[in-house]
Amino acid sequence: MKIQMKKSVTKKVVWVSAIVTLGAVSTIAGLWLYRQLKKMEDYGLDFKNIIVRKISTSEFIFDLYMIFTNKSNLGVTLAKQEYDIYANNVFITTVNNNTPNDIKPKTESEIGMRINVNPIDMFAKIGANPIELIANPKKINIKIVMKYKIKILFFDVSIPEIIYEDTLYNMMNY
Repeated sequence: MKIQMKKSVTKKVVWVSAIVTLGAVSTIAGLWLYRQLKKMEDYGLDFKNIIVRKISTSEFIFDLYMIFTNKSNLGVTLAKQEYDIYANNVFITTVNNNTPNDIKPKTESEIGMRINVNPIDMFAKIGANPIELIANPKKINIKIVMKYKIKILFFDVSIPEIIYEDTLYNMMNY
């Protein structure tokens, strides 16, 4: 016994099958991506080092390096980075980096930023003089609020702020 269907019914069956298959594949891919993004929230972040580039009365330029540990199976690109820097809870400056940094899956990646501040303005903001800073760096608390946009496939996604805090003393003795 042979079943015959009209051409229009056959086309509808093919389209419905294609839509259901596409929906199932999209759901599975979406769940996998969601799990990997959740794993990325379980990151590791540590201070690596500071390299002083220039010191003068009007300019203090240094590079600050952090180590980001990606615990997920997902490699991403940091498309945009923004860092708000505080000393003793007083805002000092914002640093932006629009140079892409690749974060490889299941590994540590170095993230660098160049910071340029006016030392006179900085000391005025935190209410300290340079001699106090040199004499007692344990009393200077540094906080860095990091805001990242990551590129996953074709999308830029903001991830929750990451906050790193330590004393200047500990940072300089790494």
